[in-house]
Amino acid sequence: MKTSHLALVVLATGLLCVGTAGCKNDNKNKFDASVLFEETLSKAKDGDTDAMLLLGTMYATGEGVIQDYKEAFKWFRKAAELGYVKAMYPLGGMYANGRGVIEDDKEAVKWYRKAAELGHAKAMWALGGMYANGRGVIEDDKEAVKWYRKAAELGNELAMTYLGFMYVTGEGVIEDAVEAYAWINVTAENGQNQKTAAKLRDNIKKTMTPEQIAEGQKRSREIMKSISKN
Repeated sequence: MKTSHLALVVLATGLLCVGTAGCKNDNKNKFDASVLFEETLSKAKDGDTDAMLLLGTMYATGEGVIQDYKEAFKWFRKAAELGYVKAMYPLGGMYANGRGVIEDDKEAVKWYRKAAELGHAKAMWALGGMYANGRGVIEDDKEAVKWYRKAAELGNELAMTYLGFMYVTGEGVIEDAVEAYAWINVTAENGQNQKTAAKLRDNIKKTMTPEQIAEGQKRSREIMKSISKN
């Protein structure tokens, strides 16, 4: 049986508790995180893949338990091997970064690809990065663009930025300032990293004619409309 709702508890930060009430709240948060950990561990041992993913995340971040990358890796892998796509992406990340396991780019690519082929947007972006940097695969900018595009079309902000940058440099795709502007403008207007994207967009804008800018803005609106339908 899948877990209906599991959420990470964010522990209160600060070196000192201010007043008795503050200390009580801090202790309560720590207690809640510990209780959540024990409940999640029990469900994970019973085969709940949602719980396995959350347990791996708790071990990776140190929420409710002492941080332990090896345990995080173990639970991500258990869930991934059961076909749980959401666990495949972080498992690939553990291999790519050598956390809890010896760094292995080929294994990272393997799990990113499995998740990407099952529609996981972040895994598509990560797989594109592996191709762009020749990690675990032969460097192939066209493949990088392909996976960045797939992720971008699903609304992944990082992929939009990376795809736009590929259009700037002409790597794996014909250089195109309008397309570069269009993709990066989507994240600049709507993304979580708006300031960074806006700076990149504005740098591209300096190389464009007024007509190209207008075309890029039109294309950007088309992209946003297409993404909203997914």
